Amino acid sequence: MASTTVVVDLEDGAALSPDRLVARLISAVPEAKETALAAQAEKSWPRLVAAILAHTDAILAAEDTDEGDAVFLHLFAAIGRFTDDADFKTAAVSTTDALAGATGAPASRRMRLIVRLYNTLSNRCGAKLHSLLRLLKLARESKQLGRLAVFLRDIEGLPARWGLSPEDSRLLLLEAALATDAAQNADLAQSLRTAYLRTFQGCEPAALVEAEPVAIKAATAYIRTPVVSQRSDLTSLDAVKALAGSSTPGAASLCRLLVIFGEGSVADLAAFQASDADTLARVGVSAEDAMAVMRILTLASAAAGASSLALEDVAKAVDVAPEDAERWVVMAIERGLIEGRIDQAAGRVLIVRATPRSFQEADWRGLSARLGAWRGEVEHLVAAIKGGPAGRGAGGARAAAAAGSA
Repeated sequence: MASTTVVVDLEDGAALSPDRLVARLISAVPEAKETALAAQAEKSWPRLVAAILAHTDAILAAEDTDEGDAVFLHLFAAIGRFTDDADFKTAAVSTTDALAGATGAPASRRMRLIVRLYNTLSNRCGAKLHSLLRLLKLARESKQLGRLAVFLRDIEGLPARWGLSPEDSRLLLLEAALATDAAQNADLAQSLRTAYLRTFQGCEPAALVEAEPVAIKAATAYIRTPVVSQRSDLTSLDAVKALAGSSTPGAASLCRLLVIFGEGSVADLAAFQASDADTLARVGVSAEDAMAVMRILTLASAAAGASSLALEDVAKAVDVAPEDAERWVVMAIERGLIEGRIDQAAGRVLIVRATPRSFQEADWRGLSARLGAWRGEVEHLVAAIKGGPAGRGAGGARAAAAAGSA
């Protein structure tokens, strides 16, 4: 079958293949923007973009896919030359939207072209953000999220790197959370939802209403799969706390249950189950599974601040018979919340590392203080070894005493 060449007719009657037309116009513009030719050519860019985009489906449907792709690659280069912010944003947004909504090519090809456009854009006027949002939506709707794994891993840090407003940050984080949910990446989706909710910190109660649906989803996801490899500050967020006073049916009960899973004990959950069995049922978690998870979380929290635990203390913490304590320690180790081993002869759990359920501002301050103290000790020790001035202080005295006793 013969190859089809798509022709674009401009107002002046020119008729060339888009590939050659765009290449000719771009090559006519020298790097020196001061020249009259450059100024004249730049004024024609918006008209050129509109002319090409009017034929997006036909260009993508052409049998020569290389030529069709070349049209858009030349077009992306042209957009990068725009100096007027309004023209730049219009061209970038229009091109992204035309590719995302086109029907002349598979989603995989259109996604590939949008990625190429995204990589050529700065985030001037929000153009790069718009391309990424449409790319995520297209990938989600076409079920091709595997192609965006690299983008999804890095998205949480983009609002800070791009200096996005809270409003734009929310758009990006929410679309990314929807995409990762669709990709069945539960941990990353929950992390993105939590990042979204953080953008509401310090907002007035009226503003928190916007975040309520996401707060409910985040709370539900946490209760369904609370044993995760990352620490969470979900229970401390304003948008989540606001659920306690929400008029939405079930929101206040959900908030109470979340706080129990995030900070409470086995006894707290037992009391909640006795008074409100409906909330767990709505979340989709059985009472038995919820209690099992709570025991593991409670054990991890108890282990987080200790180097060892007596098995009898483990039994008390998780409210089981002493002979069952080892089984719950093994389960916590298997779930990755505790790293350590059981000393059966001593009846103790020797703990290398344990993951607490939450890590909030007070925890960071405590860790910072401990690190500062350790740094000071290390500096004294290094100075003592080198015979420096600090070695003649407290650290030096300790080192000298140790040397003398040796």
